[in-house]
Amino acid sequence: MSKLLRVLPLMLLVILVLGLALPAFGQDFEPMSVSADSCDYGGAFQTIEAVDELTVRFVLCYPDPALPSKVAFSALHIQPAEHLEATGGGGDLVREPIGTGPYMLSNWDQGNEMVFTRFD
Repeated sequence: MSKLLRVLPLMLLVILVLGLALPAFGQDFEPMSVSADSCDYGGAFQTIEAVDELTVRFVLCYPDPALPSKVAFSALHIQPAEHLEATGGGGDLVREPIGTGPYMLSNWDQGNEMVFTRFD
């Protein structure tokens, strides 16, 4: 639990920084980067950079083979700036997920069925 409490503020910072740096596709983009002075702060990230509209670069303090799974987890996934501005970083990401992949959630009957449709 203490490890989660140590990492949680950084996870929130990642969401905030990437949400502010990554507007909806097609809007004006400004590259943004945040770096820790060193890895002594106890977290996993040295640098997080929004390179372009479709690219985020993570520089880690140490190898982490679980990073792709962590980034896919709702607490750390990349969100559109307009969503963060509209919800203040809140919002119910479990019931109303925001996807960045090839499919979107079109219907969810919890406990029974999830229906996905292709983004056009």
